[in-house]
Amino acid sequence: VDAIAAAADTDDVVVLVTQRRARKKVDSEHLFDVGTVAKIIRRLRMPDGGVQVLMEGQYRADVEDVRSVDDYLQARVTPLVNEKADELELEVLRRVVVAQVEAVADDTNVFAPEMVSMARRTADPSWIADYITFSSDMSPHERQSVLETLNPAERLRHVATYLTKQVEILDIRNKIQGEIQDGIEKVQRDFYLREQLKAIQRELGVSNPQIDDIDELIVRVEG
Repeated sequence: VDAIAAAADTDDVVVLVTQRRARKKVDSEHLFDVGTVAKIIRRLRMPDGGVQVLMEGQYRADVEDVRSVDDYLQARVTPLVNEKADELELEVLRRVVVAQVEAVADDTNVFAPEMVSMARRTADPSWIADYITFSSDMSPHERQSVLETLNPAERLRHVATYLTKQVEILDIRNKIQGEIQDGIEKVQRDFYLREQLKAIQRELGVSNPQIDDIDELIVRVEG
């Protein structure tokens, strides 16, 4: 809260940095070296005294000279620039990733419909990689790895690898669910046949509980 308030003196600009390991007390030793410079778009004061904040990421940055000021941290940052990548390779990777997003979205609620629509419409491969990364359920360390990757093609490969794993998980899940459903249907079918058999036995006046084979019943009827 103090950091958000202090940002008013710096054009509402803050730097967002992930902890290497989640801790209640935040200190510079447990922060990653690369973060995101973001601009505060809107603040909303909550009844419990907290603040809900809407931010927009601006650029990647090296985080240096982190120091404690009052009850929050300040740092000096150096902007990081994307590396050049082959345009054709980027477009191919973009299409692969969008197709994977669609495949995952068809079977799960990991990606909201509007997010899938946004991925389809956006032509910027670098933006798509970042958007999917931070809209997914990637682990904090996976997200950090993408954040620290300055080559857009490599970022898309990171995302494609994650999505490939999600598709494989879905395929295995669907296979297991299919096998379970087949087993349930077999049990239900066997139960239905047993009930039919009991009805036939009653109609034929068969009282021998040992007779539970349809072929045997047919022989009795024909005899």
